Amino acid sequence: MRQLTLFTLGIALLSPISFAAPAKPKAPETPKEPETFLTTRGKLIKEENFSAEGSIRDKKLWYIYKGDFSVQEGALRSVERAEDMHHPAMSTKVAGKNLVLQCRFKVDASKWLGLSLDNGKEKVHVFRAMVNPTSVSLKRMSGMGPTTKGETIAEQKYKFEPGKWYTLVVEINGNEAVATIPEAQIAITGEHEGIAIEKDRFELISGGNAAWFDDIKIYDAEPNADWSKSKAKIVASMPKPAGKK
Repeated sequence: MRQLTLFTLGIALLSPISFAAPAKPKAPETPKEPETFLTTRGKLIKEENFSAEGSIRDKKLWYIYKGDFSVQEGALRSVERAEDMHHPAMSTKVAGKNLVLQCRFKVDASKWLGLSLDNGKEKVHVFRAMVNPTSVSLKRMSGMGPTTKGETIAEQKYKFEPGKWYTLVVEINGNEAVATIPEAQIAITGEHEGIAIEKDRFELISGGNAAWFDDIKIYDAEPNADWSKSKAKIVASMPKPAGKK
């Protein structure tokens, strides 16, 4: 009886053991692009994630006009230099009237920072989306150098955290522009006939010390069929100018 028991146990131990197949690791999800309202994204025409540490040296892609630009910890740091007598400006070529501009930014110790569009052929500044520690604005620009002028076409107050990364999306279609910052729940829109011209140069600009930029993307833009609905909501959410009800 004892031998039969041991023999039976041996058969049980030698029986094949079934294991569940290991689960396949999930592929990392592609981060969703921030929503657009005035336009839809078309062709991606320029992209830069500043992955190479050190100074910016690729003049085929970027041209440094003034300022100290360096890549640190996988992002672009911009610092004003007193001897330049001009704010930091680093540009790259683009081509189009209607565009979507997208980047991440940190205000840090800067006085202000912005995304700028110019028409080099006509030698005029065209448009700027500006961020300072307490507000974001859209500006119609004109002139160049000593004749540069800016006219605010939309603005919203907001206190940005110096060490926090935010995402800025700027859309231009014809004479209209929209800026959104999802992390701050900001959406503003304005219009001016002066911005409805060809743009051939994109600039990163800042003032003061330590503005940060990263993950730059520039797209061709197509009109968004739902813009009229979105516009009504954005306009309703924007603060009313002083004196208006």
